[in-house]
Amino acid sequence: MGKRVRGEIEYFVKSQNKGESVFYELIFNLNEKKFAIPKESDNKNFRLVYYLSSGQYIKFNMFIFDPLNAVIFELISINVNEDGKIKESIIYRNGFPSYQIPKILEDYNSPEILKAIIQMMPKFGKVSFVKDYQINVDLEKIIDEIDKYIQSLKPELPDL
Repeated sequence: MGKRVRGEIEYFVKSQNKGESVFYELIFNLNEKKFAIPKESDNKNFRLVYYLSSGQYIKFNMFIFDPLNAVIFELISINVNEDGKIKESIIYRNGFPSYQIPKILEDYNSPEILKAIIQMMPKFGKVSFVKDYQINVDLEKIIDEIDKYIQSLKPELPDL
């Protein structure tokens, strides 16, 4: 993905808020159970720059497109091996109506990690500000909690 810097791999993620559409990615370090803090915020190119050492990470992707009232949410597993090779694979993808975003922040039952991701959404014309935020959960629990909650956000369709 990027060059090696002091034994770490330079890794870029997108982070942009254009008003009617928002796309951003955040990296969660599974070994440390917290969001990785980017080494640089690149507002000009709408990206965050990370330096990843070997280990397991989760990339949280959120794409919000208000004209269609849609959010697409993805979890991508990132494995950085000792040689600096990066392997990525999508482990979860789902969507929900964008009007539900304020509800997630206010809902006592929404997963803590989902609230944290939404709170780090980039402001208009900026990139995300990643908070030093630790969450004590494992990968399977993250996926199960988020999936169950996202399913509850979807409107019920009438029987035809």
